[in-house]
Amino acid sequence: MRSTARPGLSGTGVAVLGGAIGLVASILAELLTGGLGWVFGLSFVLISAYCAAEVSPKAMRSAVVMPPLVALLVAAVNPLWSGETAGIRGWLVKMLTTLTTMAPTLLVATAVAAAIVGVRIWRAKRA
Repeated sequence: MRSTARPGLSGTGVAVLGGAIGLVASILAELLTGGLGWVFGLSFVLISAYCAAEVSPKAMRSAVVMPPLVALLVAAVNPLWSGETAGIRGWLVKMLTTLTTMAPTLLVATAVAAAIVGVRIWRAKRA
């Protein structure tokens, strides 16, 4: 049970925390490995799990919705950091390519968040 003194993250808190960590992890991944590899993937799954575990009961849906939105944000910003774009068309192609290659990581992060939220809901109904 969560105490009333510490109710958890709000939906806005989940979005801001997930977005900030996702962007920082994508920048670090680009600097360290030259692409969105394991550095981003591990950080993304961990922040998705943390947000799902710490979100308030009233905003649990936001923890499951956050990973796809952060993935879209990272895919939109990543071509700007990598410097591989040539105009709007190049940016759009790179964004769609990044989303496609991030699909397995996105699936794992969303599944982990959904499982944690599901267990929390199940435990709350049993109590």
